[in-house]
Amino acid sequence: MGLTGWTCRDDCKYECMWLTVRLYVQGGHRVPQFHGKWPFSRFLFFQEPASAFASFLNGLAGFIMLLRYKATVPPASPMYPTCVSLNAWFWSTVFHTRDTAVTEKLDYFCASAVVLHSVYLCGVRTLGLQRPALISILRAFLLLILAAHISYLTLVRFDYGYNMAANAAIGLLNVAWWLRWCARTRLPHGWKCAAVVLLLQALALLELLDFPPLFWVLDAHALWHIGTIPLNVLFYRSVPPSPALKIGACLKIGVLGGVPLLW
Repeated sequence: MGLTGWTCRDDCKYECMWLTVRLYVQGGHRVPQFHGKWPFSRFLFFQEPASAFASFLNGLAGFIMLLRYKATVPPASPMYPTCVSLNAWFWSTVFHTRDTAVTEKLDYFCASAVVLHSVYLCGVRTLGLQRPALISILRAFLLLILAAHISYLTLVRFDYGYNMAANAAIGLLNVAWWLRWCARTRLPHGWKCAAVVLLLQALALLELLDFPPLFWVLDAHALWHIGTIPLNVLFYRSVPPSPALKIGACLKIGVLGGVPLLW
């Protein structure tokens, strides 16, 4: 536990939290939240074991897909240099393993970067291949938004409500843009993109439930992360075999709502 930053004071807070929870439950009261977060039963040094494990599996799925992508898509393909959300899933795993002020910020900032990166990739996919100058402007604009967002949360106030509203607004733009591309594309795998977009939004609604953890481990956030794991398979199957590929094929690998996309 010391390797992940647990101190005697932290462990004391953890034990006091559970003493408080037991008193609340014995008195017939609702399970309390502590600093806006539900109590979780620690497993070894994992503070939120279900969310940490689900984040790791999402990152592992993204890594496997990246290897598949590199082995399948020709380097000369226009969208070859793009990347997946491994960084975001790494920090999500770290944050759910050990919740600190630093790991929380890194998780939140990387999640925001994932959404903005998905908007950028959609711009590249729909506009950038024909208008490289325009996509350069979009890239600079999105980087400016990310820098302003991080600066406000770091230097002014770490506002949870603002962070959620900002990500929701960018997320709606992201979803609308991708669905528009799905509706207009003639590619046979366009329906898979639309299915994942819609399924991701449905899974995100789990966050609105916000119930106390089942067995003190499984909460709505963990279910959300668990639900995104199989969606990787849907896009993994959409990659055609190497002989069918052409240099100008409409292939891309990107990030949508925190889930790596490959088509």
